Amino acid sequence: MLLRCTEQVDASADTVFACVDDPEHIVQWVSGAVGHSYVTERSGDSRVGQRFRQLLRQGKDVREFNGEVIAWTRPTHFGLSIPSPAYSSEAHFQIIPEGPARSTVHYSIDVTLHSRLAKLLGPLLKFPLGLFVKQQIGRLKAHAESLEAAQRPEVSRRSTAAGLFFWMGAPLPHLRAPYRQAAMTDAPAARLRPLHLGDVWVYAVSGTLTPPNAAKLPLGGEITVSIVADTLTNFPGGLAIRFARNLHILQPDGARTALPAPVFMFAIAQDPASGDVAIAADNMGQAGKARLARAPQVFYPGRWSPGTTYANRLEFDDGDYVVDTLAVVGQERVDTPAGSFLAWKAEVASESSAMGRVEGVDWWPPELGAPVRFSTEGGLPDGAHMRFVATLRSSNVVPG
Repeated sequence: MLLRCTEQVDASADTVFACVDDPEHIVQWVSGAVGHSYVTERSGDSRVGQRFRQLLRQGKDVREFNGEVIAWTRPTHFGLSIPSPAYSSEAHFQIIPEGPARSTVHYSIDVTLHSRLAKLLGPLLKFPLGLFVKQQIGRLKAHAESLEAAQRPEVSRRSTAAGLFFWMGAPLPHLRAPYRQAAMTDAPAARLRPLHLGDVWVYAVSGTLTPPNAAKLPLGGEITVSIVADTLTNFPGGLAIRFARNLHILQPDGARTALPAPVFMFAIAQDPASGDVAIAADNMGQAGKARLARAPQVFYPGRWSPGTTYANRLEFDDGDYVVDTLAVVGQERVDTPAGSFLAWKAEVASESSAMGRVEGVDWWPPELGAPVRFSTEGGLPDGAHMRFVATLRSSNVVPG
């Protein structure tokens, strides 16, 4: 049973991360928590594998739960798992920095029911559990904002809700200087810029990789997206999107292992009137062979608004296909090492026989010609599961 919740928080990513990581603050906001301690020592830069014990009051009884940290990338990702006889849970906090005192929390918890009774009641439990998750993330928001306010004397302190599904509280001396982001009154750009040969966007990646029948491993590295000459269709003057991944996984012993990944190529055509970018071919056929689209389909919308959406089926000459969807769900300001961008936030999904279903979120400032940030979650052909967030680090594109 997978439950998700997203919340914007008027607190820095560092503050929110402290609220889901620092053990001395956990009992201040976890609902019903009367004790929490780590039972193994932290060492090195990675906290993955550290075990903890938590005491929760449930009615008149206090129950003990033991769990493990399964993802730890400060200040953007904290994951944990807790097994028990009746059910097991795996929770992830993906924290997206949106400014010095603003962030977005993407929370997910996957609950596996073990007992026969729990399995029978599963469909009935999903709705109340979904409400519970939203309530808990609301408490996390209130608590993190109260911590942030404690560092800003000029801002009146807000009351803080005690407890939460997962963790903390208390003033943190290392937090950033006082800052409150101004309200967004402008909309992001409405028109996608023309793409040009030589455009490059480089993204920093943070996430996890779960090999088949193995524990999660921290994932890092970078992704480079560039506009190059089309070598798939050989159309004179044609362009292609080159998607190159340079990723690595962090082994339990601290060693870094390169993650082999093919370079993806997508031959494109951009409509000069609408600005739409359509895919005409790619190199994802057998053994990297080029395959041509029977009819090009939109991949990057040319015009953006609160109602921008598409759903299309891209069919290839080898009989394979890809179903792509995109829907704008809001707008957010995204701060990155490459600058601050007002972006359309869009939920995206792609499904094919080769890759299965991949879901994610894109943050699009159309004047940049590419997403400023994107998150992805899905399976790999070998059965592994990957999830990551990629944030723009640099680009030679000058928006305007």
